Amino acid sequence: MQREAIIKLIFPLFFTILIAIIGWNTGLFWDNILFVHKMSIPLLENGVWAWGSLPLQNDPGHPPFIATYMSIMWNIFGRSIYVAHIALYPFIALFIYEILHIAITVFKSTAWGIFTTILVLADSTIFSSLMYIGTEVFVLSFSAIAIRGITTNNPMRKTIGLMLLGITSLRGMMLCAGLFLWDFSSTLFLRYNGRKCLFLKQFLYPYIIAAIPALSFVVWRLISKGWIISNPIAPWGDATGFENIVDFMTNFLRNALVFIQRITDFGRFFICCIVMIYLWQHRIQLKSNSRLIIMLLFLLCSCCIIVLVSLCIKNPMGHSYFLLIYIGMSFLFVELLKTIKWRKIAYILVISILLLGNLIVYPETISQGWAASLASLPYWKLRQQVLTYINNQNIPYEEVFFDFPFGSCSDDVDLNGDKRAYAKDLNKATYFVASNVCNFNDETLKNIKTYSPIFHTEKRGVYITLYRIR
Repeated sequence: MQREAIIKLIFPLFFTILIAIIGWNTGLFWDNILFVHKMSIPLLENGVWAWGSLPLQNDPGHPPFIATYMSIMWNIFGRSIYVAHIALYPFIALFIYEILHIAITVFKSTAWGIFTTILVLADSTIFSSLMYIGTEVFVLSFSAIAIRGITTNNPMRKTIGLMLLGITSLRGMMLCAGLFLWDFSSTLFLRYNGRKCLFLKQFLYPYIIAAIPALSFVVWRLISKGWIISNPIAPWGDATGFENIVDFMTNFLRNALVFIQRITDFGRFFICCIVMIYLWQHRIQLKSNSRLIIMLLFLLCSCCIIVLVSLCIKNPMGHSYFLLIYIGMSFLFVELLKTIKWRKIAYILVISILLLGNLIVYPETISQGWAASLASLPYWKLRQQVLTYINNQNIPYEEVFFDFPFGSCSDDVDLNGDKRAYAKDLNKATYFVASNVCNFNDETLKNIKTYSPIFHTEKRGVYITLYRIR
């Protein structure tokens, strides 16, 4: 027992250190430039709880949870990218610790619990979500607390996890609703099979209490701002601005294809195929395996609200929206793995495929979830090489146009105090920095071919090129 207790402590610590080493030199990436930095600026200036002070152009409608937390950390320890990294390590360790305990509880074995947790962490999107500074770290850790509370029938743990998850972001709120549906459907299923279940009041109270912070935020937003999802000035596009029913259905079908691609991307396709083939071959025996049924219910319910909303709006659909599905797929695969004769070979094969998924780089005509895998790691050194070249050549930053996700200045990404603004208008800029990490549309890629390259750097499929426009 003492040995198992030590393993349960050492295991999360080891992987947290590994994540810290790999991600130490990364800055703010993609949407986290907004959620971590730009949303924190008014909180640093006006007070960490001054949520109403967010300017419209930097307000996505989400609770500024991570911005508030980072503002507190920066007020205490100083504002830097390294403080931001360190501030997330306890939550990374918490997620791994909770997942390990959930797996041990589900499979009733420390060994299988460790194998399951390693499989979860091998998923490129989960690992990169823990590595990069962003809201996903909190979503994962608080979801894990809530899931452990549900699987162990611990109302206090369930309430705390759901309460924190609901105030993390709008997606966190939707995940709370999904976990409620999973908990409710699992409870009905177990009761139908004559198992001992929680009473209705014991079941509902945690969700009612946990919903109070999230509902309070939504009510406050509607009263003070008048909107939640679609920003009035629409810097990210109108999420619900459909011209007609044909436009809606076209967008819906396109999003359905994107959703399939997201959950099968970066090597997950093989897990999906194995699971689907096995379930089809053993469909008659499914009813007798209650644990398998509950796992399937988790896959169907946990992210169902997010999936439904994502299908019905125009906003881009990110890989990180479906983190709980990836976790559920890992658990389901391990459950099926236990019945396979060549389980060791199958396990090693799937782990290898998931790790190799981090090397996938699509052609630049296909948009990629760069923040959802370790394929983006070379970007950080290449970015510094380009900035060094620009500085050595004494090229004024205001003459160089950097597209998203470079930010509007170096400080947006590195939190280094360098606030020299890049050119805001490509038509007025002299130079243009292009990278496949930017996911340019076809028209921009066509225009880039007319520019003159003066500096190029590339590594493992990621490139950054400095062009002279005129």
